[in-house]
Amino acid sequence: MKLDIIGQQFILDSQINTIQNQSAQLYEDKSKTEQKTKQVLYDTDRRLKEVSKAKMNIEAECRGLVGNLEREMQANYENKMNLEKN
Repeated sequence: MKLDIIGQQFILDSQINTIQNQSAQLYEDKSKTEQKTKQVLYDTDRRLKEVSKAKMNIEAECRGLVGNLEREMQANYENKMNLEKN
C-alpha cells in the first residue's frame, strides 16, 4: 500500500514537472512570437510611411507637370494663332 502511494506520488510529481516545463516553453514561445509581431508591425508601419511620402512626392510632381503641360499647350495655341494671323 505504501509503495502504491509512493508510486502515485512519483507519477504525479513527474506529471507536474512535465506540465511546468511545457508551460514555461509556451510562455517563451509566446514572448518570441509577440516580439516578432511587434518587429513586423514596426517595419510595416515604417514602410507605409516611406511609401506614403513617395506617393505624395510623385503626386506633387505630376501636378507640376500637368501645370507645365497646360501652360505649354496654351503658349503653343497662342503661337499657332499668331502664325495663322500673319
